[in-house]
Amino acid sequence: MGKDVGMGRATEPVAPPSRLLLALEMHGIFELQAFFTVYPLLRRAPRRDGDPVLVLPGLAASEISTRPLRIFLKDLGYAAHGWKQGHNRGPRPGGEDGIDARIAGLSARRRRTVSAVGRNLGGVYARAPVRPAAAPRNVSAVTFQSRKTLQ
Repeated sequence: MGKDVGMGRATEPVAPPSRLLLALEMHGIFELQAFFTVYPLLRRAPRRDGDPVLVLPGLAASEISTRPLRIFLKDLGYAAHGWKQGHNRGPRPGGEDGIDARIAGLSARRRRTVSAVGRNLGGVYARAPVRPAAAPRNVSAVTFQSRKTLQ
């Protein structure tokens, strides 16, 4: 029997997303405006003491798109980090392994459970390491604005 790699692993190449799905990702521009509008209210959230957070970008986005969220999380006292894999080009061989390695590294360095936060496809990636079949147990997941999940 082969090794169970978990439901979150890309085992076969997948077709690229349609132009429509890529166009839907452009709504991030409007979300950024909304973020800055409500930022004063968000700053009232409780402070933390350095809990590590890995922030994963949505489809076709890069770490630049997660910067406002990472800055906000750092302002609240979290140790927010980017995923360091460039643009999120969807499921590809080694992609999830890179996320697992990043989580393991952050957890070892901080000696704490890492929270993985993602939007859209990043949210799907954030949930993958916390599934029972996945290896690292040193992660919790928070996702938002995930319209679809991989099955």
